[in-house]
Amino acid sequence: MDGKQENKLTVYVTETIEEDVTDTKDTTPILGKPEDLNPKNKLLGGVLAFLSSLLFTASSVILQQLSINFSDAMVVRYSLQVITLLTIITCINMRERHEGREADKGNSGNYLQKSTVPLIFQGLCNGICVLGEFMCVSFMPIGDATAIIFSSPLPSMVLSTIFLGHSLRLYKIGCGLLLYLGVLFVVKPPFLFKGFKDFANSTATPEPAPAPDLPGNYSTYYIGAAMGLVAACARSAHYVTCSVLYRDTSSSTLQMILYAGFGGFIVSLVSSAFDQNHLILSSDISTISLSGWCGMFSVAVLGVCAIFMLNYAIALSNPVLVSFVRVFDIVVSYLIQIIFLHDSPAILGIVGSSFVVSSVSLLSFENYFRNWIPSSIKKIF
Repeated sequence: MDGKQENKLTVYVTETIEEDVTDTKDTTPILGKPEDLNPKNKLLGGVLAFLSSLLFTASSVILQQLSINFSDAMVVRYSLQVITLLTIITCINMRERHEGREADKGNSGNYLQKSTVPLIFQGLCNGICVLGEFMCVSFMPIGDATAIIFSSPLPSMVLSTIFLGHSLRLYKIGCGLLLYLGVLFVVKPPFLFKGFKDFANSTATPEPAPAPDLPGNYSTYYIGAAMGLVAACARSAHYVTCSVLYRDTSSSTLQMILYAGFGGFIVSLVSSAFDQNHLILSSDISTISLSGWCGMFSVAVLGVCAIFMLNYAIALSNPVLVSFVRVFDIVVSYLIQIIFLHDSPAILGIVGSSFVVSSVSLLSFENYFRNWIPSSIKKIF
């Protein structure tokens, strides 16, 4: 009898422990294909993605209006991000240690061993993206810069197809091509728009003049455009890498943001090494004004808040949806440029941005379109 009671007690305790372990698992939603996602999660992810883009626009306006050096802004931003994340993670570990939950350490160690490379990669991609964004808004009007920076849906679609198994058919390809046609109209490359005097419509943005420090006919405007495209591609790689990491049940948003901070700080050091105008990591740090410091800290705080929202948006939805939702901030950027900065955008810039926003709107009707077309050709769309 004692043996039977002991066996029953063992079974009961084992079942109780299994239930407790199940209850304490990470509830971060695991990313799947778009059609498999919870509609509520998709909605919340879309809202967080849009809010993160608004914070980006606000930081871009501060950076541009106060003429803050982009290398200095990155050093402050990523220093704050690393300090904040280390503090949060340390507090969480101390709380768990106090509550006696030390069993999670082994899982964390295994996760670090098998995911260190993608964690470092997404961190570097984030740093390259933010550097490109800061350079883009430093050299271009805020509306044009935002239109180029938020052109990440097309590379996101391609990378999601390769690494996440998402479908890429004619409908999405058409939306992506329309998006980049809009970007083309915003940038107006001289070999396609030679002699086109659309810049005369802008009261604050004259026709791009050659940059004195660069060879040939390059201008800071086109350097900003090129860095905006680099930022868009790097952001897409960051989205998809985060999605791959979220597929692991032991993935940690805080851990990803911490590595993003390390990667961004490394990129900021490289940028400062080549940027002759940086001040923070030089003997001229004392020449930075109070407004300059306030501006850099404001950009840093907004950036840290934005990356928290962005990572949770990716966890709740998918990288393509996040990329497309953020594009709607182009409209907000042009409104800020016109109303608050009193800078009338060029006609082609408005047309191009309309194409970009239209491509986003059309993508949201993909399922309705596929239900409407004949089943014989549905597979290619």
